[in-house]
Amino acid sequence: MAKAVEKVKGGLKLRAAKAKKASLSLKIGVKKYELPLDAFEARYINSDRYIFVHIPPAAELLEISDGKASLMSPKADATEALASFRTVRTRRKRAKTEIPDNIKEILRQIPAGFKIAYSADGSPRLVKTRKRKTK
Repeated sequence: MAKAVEKVKGGLKLRAAKAKKASLSLKIGVKKYELPLDAFEARYINSDRYIFVHIPPAAELLEISDGKASLMSPKADATEALASFRTVRTRRKRAKTEIPDNIKEILRQIPAGFKIAYSADGSPRLVKTRKRKTK
């Protein structure tokens, strides 16, 4: 489903977490002025073809083509831009832990209906397991 740029900008404001560390520059005529970022909190998200910049209260979505960034029109389809900003999170695979054979043998020696518990002084002891009634 096509999403307009205006709708996408609202959602991206919350995801723009990268803050620009340097200062912003403003060119007026032939002079260039450096604006400190402590006055402006500039946050952005970038991908290969798109840049989203959020400087409160304004936010803009820019498209990069031929080495130049240009504003996207508010009615343009931003579905591709939104998809390009999504990062794929990979889950870490847990390493399978192997129980040593001597511990497996000790666990097999525990009689049915019992479990290992530790007393107040830290020594292990066998305790009867509770049998719960099904409701």
